[in-house]
Amino acid sequence: MKTFASILPLGLAGLAAAHPAVEARDRPTRTGKVNGQQVVSYVAKFDDVVNTGLAPGVPVRGITPLGPYDSLYYDNLGVINDGAALAGVKPFSKPNVLAYDIVAEGQGQQTIRADYDDSITDFFNFKSFYFGCVLSTQETADSAPLNCQVQIQGYRNQQQVASQVATFTTDGLASSMDKVTLNSGFSNVDQVTFDTQGLNALLAGVLLDNLAYDVHLKKGKTIS
Repeated sequence: MKTFASILPLGLAGLAAAHPAVEARDRPTRTGKVNGQQVVSYVAKFDDVVNTGLAPGVPVRGITPLGPYDSLYYDNLGVINDGAALAGVKPFSKPNVLAYDIVAEGQGQQTIRADYDDSITDFFNFKSFYFGCVLSTQETADSAPLNCQVQIQGYRNQQQVASQVATFTTDGLASSMDKVTLNSGFSNVDQVTFDTQGLNALLAGVLLDNLAYDVHLKKGKTIS
């Protein structure tokens, strides 16, 4: 199993960090078979990732990348508890969200991938997710919502096969997340990356929730 050093996103330091699961319990919402490969559907909410017990608003040293979760691997993306924030962006499902900011970006590319140690996933179809952005500040978790753009790119065998830009627009002091439905190019990918763009790229902390995707397992592999 690969291990990673902790990352220290200053802008998200006011949110309570969650300990990443070594390999989260698989919770498929639906299973089937296509071309002899088992297909497993997920909506990754991250709410079962164990929290440190700190309340939102209490500074912590940093966030550890999530690692393996629901049959995929999350690089340089951490899980934080945002369930009690009074301002900012409301999680689509409380209390946890996936998150990164400019400091986390400095640690490496924000990536979700099928290939990792002991993986039984061949490729996946990335269908949708919810997201929003907050002003990156070390002082408080209850940060102001911030308009932002995130570019999502899909890869297959190290070749880019899909790209889409998602735009978040604030709708108040406590904004709701926007849903992003991905185009058909994100089918049969083995890696997806996230990059913050636009005028607010250096200021934004990006929060992601309820990632919907189907994984195609390697032939002969199953999840009960």
